[in-house]
Parts: sequence; C-alpha cells; structure tokens
Amino acid sequence: MHYFDPHFPYNPPPAFTNRFQTDDDLKGFLAAKQFVDPGEPSVLQWNNSYDGEISFVDSQVERLLAKLRTTGFYDESAVVFFSDHGEGLGQHQWVGHGHIHNEQLFVPLIMKLPAAIGRAGERCRGIVSLVDILPTLAAALDLPLAPDKRENIRYERDHILTQNDVEAEGRFDDIVA
Repeated sequence: MHYFDPHFPYNPPPAFTNRFQTDDDLKGFLAAKQFVDPGEPSVLQWNNSYDGEISFVDSQVERLLAKLRTTGFYDESAVVFFSDHGEGLGQHQWVGHGHIHNEQLFVPLIMKLPAAIGRAGERCRGIVSLVDILPTLAAALDLPLAPDKRENIRYERDHILTQNDVEAEGRFDDIVA
C-alpha cells in the first residue's frame, strides 16, 4: 500500500480536520523545537493539519492490519512501514521537504516479520536507511534469490554516521553523502 498522506498541502479528510487543536502543549513543543515564530497561526494550522493527516494514515494502517488478522494472513505476512522523507512544518523557516534537516531525515522504518521467524520486539538503535529494507527482508525471509540477483542487493554507503556523530552535530545540515 502507498499512502501519500501526510504530505503538503496538509488537508486531512473531514473526519480528521479538527481532530487536533492548538493548545499550550503544541505551543511549548514548537518553542522547544526553536520554530522562528511558534505562535504564528499558519505554523499552528500546518502542525494541526499534519497531525490530522498522520492520524488518518494511522487509521488506514490499522484497517490494513485488521484485515490481515481477520483473513488469517497476519502471522505469515511481512509488513514494512516506512517513509521516504519527513516534512518541515515551519522549522528553519521552511515548510515541506527538500532541505536537509533532522525532521526530513529521521523517518519511521518498522518491520513485522512472519511469526514463524521468531523475531519480534527487536529494535535497532543504529542509523538505518531505506536501502536496508531489501537486504534485511531477503536475509530474514531466506528469499530464494538466484546468486546473481543476490549480488544486486548488496550496497555500500558513501557515508555512515554513528549515533555519536548525530549527537555531536545535533543535525545533519552540513553532511552530504
């Protein structure tokens, strides 16, 4: 499944439009994240609408997983949930994506493997990338790939960052792969 939401323009379906309202917690969060003007009405609206779109996608993923469960396919399925990029919601005087900041780079990557594999509840604390999906699935599922096809899923990274690098820098702004 491909869910395009949440994505600019932030326009959640009607049932999710007013689900999130500006409150002191949102204003405090925006101030802590160093938004230029966390009280700006457009910034508040973008964040509320973005949260509405996230909530909508959550409800659709929930429907998909429920269908897998009711049809009996959940335990034998591999499910990968990821995003290709995050969104800027007014940080760095930017809305959308295309600039290199943490909010565009740190995105979800969640895998649910078939129950028979016996790997559940594991968490990788290192930095991973979308290029890790295919090799991880191929290895975990022991996919019967021909040797020449298995060669094609190898990859090398031009630049690898450790968690210490991220904490020291505090951001990826000046790092180019």
